[in-house]
Amino acid sequence: MNKNVFLSLLFVLLVIIFFEQALANEKLPEQSQQVKALNEQLITLNYRDMDIRHAFSALAMEFKLNIVMSNDVQGNITLHLFKLTIEDALETIAMAGGYDYQKTQNLYKIYKATPEEKAAASKPIETQMRVFQTRFAEVVKVKETLAAVPGLNPIEIHEATKTIIVNDTLDNIKKIEKILSFLDAVPKQVLIEAKILKVTLNDNMTFGVDWKAIMT
Repeated sequence: MNKNVFLSLLFVLLVIIFFEQALANEKLPEQSQQVKALNEQLITLNYRDMDIRHAFSALAMEFKLNIVMSNDVQGNITLHLFKLTIEDALETIAMAGGYDYQKTQNLYKIYKATPEEKAAASKPIETQMRVFQTRFAEVVKVKETLAAVPGLNPIEIHEATKTIIVNDTLDNIKKIEKILSFLDAVPKQVLIEAKILKVTLNDNMTFGVDWKAIMT
């Protein structure tokens, strides 16, 4: 292949790559604006005896949504919705058919929850109150440390009595107990031994101390 032809083809290829990257960068802000507009947009729906799968599919095609339906999602629905957001409309349609709705990032999942899953979701979280008192650790620093642990409820402290008040689940209370056992440990101490030597100076020690004579 001629060198000039090779260089020409290489130049054309570089130009094509440059323009593709430029187009991709221009589309990113447009897509982000579309997502923002979608979240702010209110819709009105009127369904009469409509297949629920067709209803979800129509919304997915109209608003470019990622919707996944399990195989047991079926049946007809009738509803009238006025000025709802897209997510509220999806959740309402799922509830009308007796199904559950879950959103994970940009994916919408429509499924039939098991009785165990429904019971776990509706069961209130039980919390307990415990009071801890530190001996060595400063409660202010303990509060800062516990605040950095994810999943723990905020705690209350009383500096004068070095008291920590916790209102959380039993599992989190056990975590706090382990953290406190580490933070409220006895501080390490250093033992220093010293010997005091009494030295009597005379004229023979004009040029220094005879340490050998003293130590023996």
